[in-house]
Amino acid sequence: MEISHRIENDVCVIEIDGNIALDGVKATKNYIRPFLSNEALHAILINFEKVDIIDSTGIGFVVSVFQFLRERNAFLILYNVNKKNQETFSMTRLDKFLNIAGTEGEAYKKLNQLKESSASSPA
Repeated sequence: MEISHRIENDVCVIEIDGNIALDGVKATKNYIRPFLSNEALHAILINFEKVDIIDSTGIGFVVSVFQFLRERNAFLILYNVNKKNQETFSMTRLDKFLNIAGTEGEAYKKLNQLKESSASSPA
């Protein structure tokens, strides 16, 4: 498994090449942990293009990242999710509340929409 990232302003874009299952979850969790606690980051975008499989452990991890970021008014957006993984998110109904975009550009567009709607929401 290979994981890399780049930071653009207040967004961390993470590229994962490998499965988010069993050992892959541990590696991904260890890699992402420092970004979760970085208060300067307001979003994490994860590129799923090279993630062939996500299992129940991986789904639990994604949900925990989503919840953690939501609690600090930050966002998680997944993009380039393949058909098999999209079906997994759909079967578990996670596609109803996770932010999933087709491309990185669409992920940034969704992020801007989320930022605008959270800024206009009463506190």
